[in-house]
Amino acid sequence: EGGPAFELEYLIPDTVIIKQRRAYAWLTANQSQIFRKDKIADLQPKFIFEGLCAAYRRKGILHAHSVLAYLLVTKAATADNPRPVPSIEYFNVSTLQTYLFERLRTDDRTGIIQLFIPPPGNRNAVIRAWWTPYSLRIEQRANKTDVATAHVPLSMRSSTFDGQMHHSEIRNIPGQDLRDEVAEQLEWIIDHVSALLPYTHRVWSA
Repeated sequence: EGGPAFELEYLIPDTVIIKQRRAYAWLTANQSQIFRKDKIADLQPKFIFEGLCAAYRRKGILHAHSVLAYLLVTKAATADNPRPVPSIEYFNVSTLQTYLFERLRTDDRTGIIQLFIPPPGNRNAVIRAWWTPYSLRIEQRANKTDVATAHVPLSMRSSTFDGQMHHSEIRNIPGQDLRDEVAEQLEWIIDHVSALLPYTHRVWSA
């Protein structure tokens, strides 16, 4: 494991980059720093599976039916669909193990596996934002089902904007503090991406 890849002003969940039918890199956060593992020896399915389980247990109790992680991938563009189409798949303990040890070696898609953070209110909720240099729009969507309801399929109790609309609902974002925090994090991301671009390029929307 090397030194910090870069510093952050906030934490991100453990994230595994998937590329070319294998784990390509593994990002972990400690305080305000991101650490990157990219050696093949450190990216074996066994280590990733055990690492994600351990990371979840540091945040809550891990049951067999718990939503442990999710896979966010982008399907390749085609003539019929010229724009890449993102999709999300949620994993519990057994399905994550199956993906890492069996399915990954035949998966040609590019994406990430990210640790699922148990929501404080028992229902999964996601804040989505649209940004331009002159405007910011923020909305939140929450699943209608307790995320720990074992008899309900993973996708039905976990999805928000990515699932069928009748499984979730729009939720108000209380207070100005949360809006300000989202705006601040977006500004940090935009500044970081802008710093990586050629000086003739600029981020106009996100």
